[in-house]
Amino acid sequence: MVREKATQDGEVPVPSSLPTYLALSDLIAGEFADCSPGTTLPGEHDLARRFGVNRLTARAAVDELERRWLIRRVRGSGAYTVRRIEYRIGAAYPVSFTEAMARLGVETTTTAEPPERRAAGTADSHVLGVPLGAPVLVLRRTRHVQGVPAVVGQSLLAGDLLPGLEDALAAGTSLHAVMKDTYGIEPALGWSQVRMMPPPPEEARRLALRGRPPLVRMGARIVDRNSGRYVEVVDQWLRPDYFDVIVEVQ
Repeated sequence: MVREKATQDGEVPVPSSLPTYLALSDLIAGEFADCSPGTTLPGEHDLARRFGVNRLTARAAVDELERRWLIRRVRGSGAYTVRRIEYRIGAAYPVSFTEAMARLGVETTTTAEPPERRAAGTADSHVLGVPLGAPVLVLRRTRHVQGVPAVVGQSLLAGDLLPGLEDALAAGTSLHAVMKDTYGIEPALGWSQVRMMPPPPEEARRLALRGRPPLVRMGARIVDRNSGRYVEVVDQWLRPDYFDVIVEVQ
């Protein structure tokens, strides 16, 4: 049986069948479920007073909401409600990240390092299916959502299929759009893998994270529908507080 905590006038009771901070986090989540992203959460003092709990319990409840990716704390500004982006991966969805976000109405910006051209080593040859010594390119990118770095990763590309890519890929241009428009390549998802794991220190730094919390690591091989060859191998890390990654298998 659910019992309610005795409260003073004006206080909202917190069910006591769960640890108080968990019950409180559920109450707060329910109240803010229909609010627009960016709605400011009351401060810990206000939450404690309203629900008749101490400040440490209120803080624990807010910590729980952050762990569930329902709010985001901004140092010096407070806590805000968020809505994670449903990034769907499957045959029915765009293989291009830029196109997928555009369809959702999500504005993103991309910064890219100049492509690095090199001769394929053993690992490159294995994952991309090219001969040893064949030309390959490495493209490293950081994608921003609302000005915050939310995705980092790199693409390993078959250099013989993309001659002059360094000049064709202008700042902010979709790689897959360039493949189609400039090289007549039709990118399609050939293989993918999604895991939750801590990122390497360098990727955590690029995402401006505190520590190395688990991220969504997505690997993919992109095939050219015309030639049947692998044209790209993707290895990227996504922040789970920004993205709800959904893999659909038919």
